[in-house]
Amino acid sequence: MQGLTHYQTLELDPRATAEQIRSAYRRLAKLHHPDTGADAGHQRMISLNAAYEVLSQPERRRVYDHLLSLHQPTRLAIPYGASRTRPDAADEETARDRWLKEVYQPVNTSIQQVLRSFRHQLEELSYDPYDDELVAEFEAYLNRSLNLYQNAIRTFRSRPNPFGTARVAEFLYHSLNQMGDALEELRYFPQNYDYQHLHTGQDLFRIAADLRRQAVEAAERIVH
Repeated sequence: MQGLTHYQTLELDPRATAEQIRSAYRRLAKLHHPDTGADAGHQRMISLNAAYEVLSQPERRRVYDHLLSLHQPTRLAIPYGASRTRPDAADEETARDRWLKEVYQPVNTSIQQVLRSFRHQLEELSYDPYDDELVAEFEAYLNRSLNLYQNAIRTFRSRPNPFGTARVAEFLYHSLNQMGDALEELRYFPQNYDYQHLHTGQDLFRIAADLRRQAVEAAERIVH
């Protein structure tokens, strides 16, 4: 994440309460409103409004906080399921290549399919989110995605990742978790047509996509 965080925009600590967020927004909005003649007031208000829109809603704030945490330095103590004892070089390379082919690649493909299809579904729903046919297609997408997700989970759990693949496994694991949370959130939309479910699901998918990208980059470093 580049530039100021929403907390920095509102001059707040990330542990700020809901009341502190409201107070900070009101104070800064009065100070920087374009009508006051403040320099760069319009652009500053855009930033303030964007920050408040996210931080004032508990669910969106939770998603945003999680996204922020992903860009903090992380350290994995032990590779997922890997042995503490490093195998010899030949066995290590064979195990790694097999895991990348039989676990990483199919899981990565499943995540990518769900994310790509979601973008198409949003475009379709934008024409008329209350159209019965479009909603039925969206529900069918959710069912297909749930099957892909469940298969990806089974594949991921089918084999412990070998030595040297901890970062790939870590990013895949968290990407799958975010994708599962997104699908859980999105399934409520056809029931009540509350757009917040779509927004939250989209935010969670963005996190899943970012984690998938990091898994791909980590896998490429292993291969090369």
